[in-house]
This record gives sequence, C-alpha cells and structure tokens, in this order.
Amino acid sequence: VVIVVATNSIQQRTGPLEGAADVGQEDLSNVSNETLEAVVAANADNPQIDGMRLALAGRYYDAGDYRSAFPHYLAVAQSPMATPNEVVAALVRLSWMAYDANGEVKTALDLIDQALKVDPGSQVARYIKGTLLWCGSDDVGGAARLFAELLSEPDLADDSKAQIELDLARVQNNESCA
Repeated sequence: VVIVVATNSIQQRTGPLEGAADVGQEDLSNVSNETLEAVVAANADNPQIDGMRLALAGRYYDAGDYRSAFPHYLAVAQSPMATPNEVVAALVRLSWMAYDANGEVKTALDLIDQALKVDPGSQVARYIKGTLLWCGSDDVGGAARLFAELLSEPDLADDSKAQIELDLARVQNNESCA
C-alpha cells in the first residue's frame, strides 16, 4: 500500500544519495538506457536482472527522472530474487523520491523502516531516516540520536562523517533543514 501511494505521485526531481543504490558490479557505462530497458524486459526472470535494474534506475535517478527510475526501484524492492543489499538500495531510493518529489514524509519513513527491517545496520538508510525526521517531521531529537549513533561507528567513511557532523551541529543548533 505504501509503495502504491508513492507510485501515484512521483514527479521528476533531483535529490541526494549519489551512489546509494550502486550495488551492481557490471560496467554498463557504454550501454544505452534503451538497450538496458530491452535487456531488462527480455530477462525479467533472470536472478541477475535486479542489479541491472538498479543500474538503470540509478541513471534515471541521477538525471532527475524519478518517473523512469521508480518502476525499476519498485521491481527490485518487490523481487524475490533480489539480494538484501539490492532491496535496501531500492527502498532507500524509493523513500527519498517519495519525500523529495512530493513531500510524502509518512510514506518515505515507512519505506525507510522497511529497508531497516532488511538491514538494521544500513548507514545510508539510517542517515536518510535522520534526514527525514529532521527535514520532514521536525523531530530534531530523533534526527540527532540517529546522527550521533552513526558518528560513533568506526567504519563510517570520512566524507560521510563530515556531512553527518555538519548535519548534527545544525540539528543541535535548531537550524532548519535546507
């Protein structure tokens, strides 16, 4: 039901999370979107198609074409053949698109919570949840708690750490999310 709500109102917009859904291993840089669409359509039952769907959806997402990205992320999120990492990547992107395109905070949080059921340790999903709590729900306490938890993790990448430190400081200073 949550996913159907997002399907009905996704618009074309851009957003953060560059690389958040890049879980595929194949280099598809020389393959056109049209060719990828044809391969995906012709191989829907192939267990490896979810990685290709994510690559194609990522291209659309990066171009700000949420309408084209959405059905591919949805298919991966619902695929019984998708790996947990693929499912989490798809749900994170669906969540962000629901929020960014339409301001659907509840839908976005529900999708992130689905991702966190699959992988409770997902740093990307927890960061996005913190951002949604801060920016969409005005839950600065919840956002601050998630950001602080992430900063305590020794394997947090340096570039992520810098952004989360900045966001935590802004939350603690009661700055608006912009």
